[in-house]
Amino acid sequence: MIQIEAIHHYALSVRNLDETIKWYGGMFGFALERRFGFPEMKTEIAHINHPIGIRIELLYTENSSSSPDLGKDAFGAISNQGSKHIGLQVDNVTEAAAILKSKGVHVLHEVTRVEKAGVTNFWILDNEGNHIELAEPIKK
Repeated sequence: MIQIEAIHHYALSVRNLDETIKWYGGMFGFALERRFGFPEMKTEIAHINHPIGIRIELLYTENSSSSPDLGKDAFGAISNQGSKHIGLQVDNVTEAAAILKSKGVHVLHEVTRVEKAGVTNFWILDNEGNHIELAEPIKK
């Protein structure tokens, strides 16, 4: 069996690299680790990191197209196969929701207790329309 040590990154394809770096920094405290490109593929990549060790790889490719999930709610998006959202665990989802709302985020689903999943969650869209779930584990 292969020994996995951690998730290295989660990748998102975006329309605007600079704005998305800024958005994740302002909303969640991610900072730019590195930026590089592959000119022959008309592609730029940025790695952004959060202090707790989460890395998101942002990909910009000239003439990329939108996901069929763009604009759908979190549950409408599950009808298309593939990656669906980033789930970020927080210690107080209600407080996190209030902070994000005060920053003007696009809310998909309000704070909801989901017993079957063992979390209370809150869903938003990032500046590019990607789904983000903030999840607080339900304490037993």
